[in-house]
Amino acid sequence: MKTLARLAAAAVLAALPLPATPAEGPDLAAGYSLLDLDEQARHGVAAALSFRAAGRVRVWIDASAQAATVGGVDLTTTTLMAGPGLSFGHGRARPFVRAMAGLVRDEVSLTIFEAEISETDSALGALAGAGVDVRLSKRLALRVQGDYLWRDVEAGDASGLRAGAGLVWRFGTRE
Repeated sequence: MKTLARLAAAAVLAALPLPATPAEGPDLAAGYSLLDLDEQARHGVAAALSFRAAGRVRVWIDASAQAATVGGVDLTTTTLMAGPGLSFGHGRARPFVRAMAGLVRDEVSLTIFEAEISETDSALGALAGAGVDVRLSKRLALRVQGDYLWRDVEAGDASGLRAGAGLVWRFGTRE
């Protein structure tokens, strides 16, 4: 319930009128991702596309995949999310916050004598977090971020933290 309240608060903040920032085009980020879900650390990749909607408000599309093997069982989590966010500043460091909703797909598989047994579950999920982009050049930045992932499962809800670091390519930057 607290997660939904936080997501609602983030959506309200995203709708508030804020001073305009210098014109920016879309940006594309990709990098390493660590997901701690159900007390299991999963390593993988994450990619995000964001573009300016109005003022400091940006629209985010985020996809990630993380995997781990625990006791011979392969665990894979894939997410595809979209939602609003806010970016702050226009100097070298640009913090951001975002809240997204979308699909979370979990796959559990086990191989026994060359036969694979697997189960896949897709559910509604939400992702809320923050990060900072540190400009390395006019178009290239280093991104460090942290997100809270919530997913709806039959036995209730399950959540975890996702941390990531990677590179951002900015298209159409005018600074």
